[in-house]
Amino acid sequence: MTTAIEPAATRLLAAFRADVLHGAPLPCTSVHPDDFMLRFFLLHHHGHWEGALFEYFRSGLGASRVIGGLLHHWFGPSLRELSVLDFASGFGRVTRWLMQELAPRRVWVSDIFPAAVEFQRRAFGVHGFSSTAHPEQLECGETFDCVIASSLFSHLPEETFEPWLRRLYGLLRPGGVLLFSVHDRSIREPATAPHPESGLEFDRLSEIPELAADRYGTSWVDEPFVRAAVSAACGGSPCVRLPRALWSFQDLYAVGKGRELTPPPRVAHEPIGFLEGATRSPSGRWLSLHGWTHDPLGTGVAQLDIRLDGERVAACPVDFPREDVAAALGLPDVVGGFSISVASSGATMPGETQLSLIAVGKNGSEFPLHLGTVEATVMGLLVRDQSRAGQAMALRLRGEEEARIDAERRAAAALAERADAEGRAAAAAASGELLHREVEVMRQSRFWKLRDAWWSLKGRIRPDS
Repeated sequence: MTTAIEPAATRLLAAFRADVLHGAPLPCTSVHPDDFMLRFFLLHHHGHWEGALFEYFRSGLGASRVIGGLLHHWFGPSLRELSVLDFASGFGRVTRWLMQELAPRRVWVSDIFPAAVEFQRRAFGVHGFSSTAHPEQLECGETFDCVIASSLFSHLPEETFEPWLRRLYGLLRPGGVLLFSVHDRSIREPATAPHPESGLEFDRLSEIPELAADRYGTSWVDEPFVRAAVSAACGGSPCVRLPRALWSFQDLYAVGKGRELTPPPRVAHEPIGFLEGATRSPSGRWLSLHGWTHDPLGTGVAQLDIRLDGERVAACPVDFPREDVAAALGLPDVVGGFSISVASSGATMPGETQLSLIAVGKNGSEFPLHLGTVEATVMGLLVRDQSRAGQAMALRLRGEEEARIDAERRAAAALAERADAEGRAAAAAASGELLHREVEVMRQSRFWKLRDAWWSLKGRIRPDS
C-alpha cells in the first residue's frame, strides 16, 4: 500500500475489524497502488481515500460471503481441500477474503494483467498464471473443483461470451462447478435501446480503460441468452440462476459438471444504501445524518445502528418511504429512509471519532453502509456535493455555451444566406444593365436597322395582297 494512504487505511481497517468483523482477523490488507478497482472507487468518491478504501474492502467482503456460502452449500462445511480458480481476479479484492476459508496451496488466480497475478502470489501465497484476450490462447494445465469468474461475463461482447464459457468449463474436474456473474438486462438504465434479438446488449465502456473497449466493455443479457450459451458451451449441463445475488445487482449463474445443483435456501447478500448527508453542529457535539437503505433479497432492514468509536449510540428506524429512490432505481419495493441526530458523550465530538453505520436485517444479519472518521465523513460528503454541484454547473454552462455557439452559427448562416441573396440580386441587376447596353449597341448597328425595316415592311403586307 502506498505511503500516501496508509494512515487513513490504518484507522479505517481498525474500525472495520471492530465494527464489521466484531474483532475477527482481517485478511491481507496490502493493496496494490495500481489496483484498478481501488482507482474506480477513488473516482466514485471524488478523491476521498477513506470512502474509497471502505468501499473496496466492503465490496470484497460482500462478494466473498456470497461465494463462500455457495461453496459451503455445494461442497460441504470444509473448503480447505477444495481446488479453486479465481479467474479475472484483478488485484485480489475478493480473493483476499476467500483466502480466510481456502488453502493457498489449493488456490489459483488468473488475470490479464501480469502485475495483478504477481501481487497476489506474493501477498496471498497462491498460485497464478496470466490470462489472455482470446480464450483459445489461454494456457492452463490444471483442473479445478470450482472456477469463479465474478464480474467478467458482465463485460464481454457476444462473440467471446460463449467461447469463454466453453474454455472455463473445460477447466473443471468431474463434479465441479463454474460460477459466473452477469448484468441482467432488467437493470439496464436507461433501457432506451431496443432489445437485441440475441439477448445481449454491449457498450464499449468499462472501469478499466487499459483494456480494448471492443473486447471488454459492459454487457447486459437476458436469461434465455445465458441459458442458450451455457447449453452450447457446456453440453447442456445443469444451470442455476441466482438473481442479484452478487453486490445486489449482478446475477450469479452456476453450472455443474456432471452433477445437479440445488439453489441454497438463502443466499448471503448485502443490502444497498447511501449516506446522503452529514453535518456537525456549531458546538461540535451533535452530528446529523440522513440517507436511505434497502434489502432487495432478504427479510428487510429492521434498523440502522450508529456507532461512535465502536460504541452504539443510537438505533435509527428506517421508517419513512423514499419514493424518489425507488423510482430512480426501478424498485417495486418500498425503500426506507432515515434521519437522525446523535450526540457525543463528551462536550464535543472530535473529528477523529470513528463513525459506523450498520444496517441490521430483521433476521439479525449485519452489513456496513458507511465507515470513516467524523471529519472525513462530513468533508467527504461536502466535497461530493460540491463536485456534483460543480458538474451540474459545468453541464449548465456547457449547455449555455453550446446554445450560444449554435445561435452564433445560425446568425452567421443567416447573414451568409442574406449576403448570398444580395449578391445574386446585384449580379442579376448588373447582368440586366449589361444586357440593356448590349441591346442598345445592337439597335444602333446597320444590321439591326435593316432587321427593324424588314419586320415593319412584313407587318404592312397582308396575306391576301
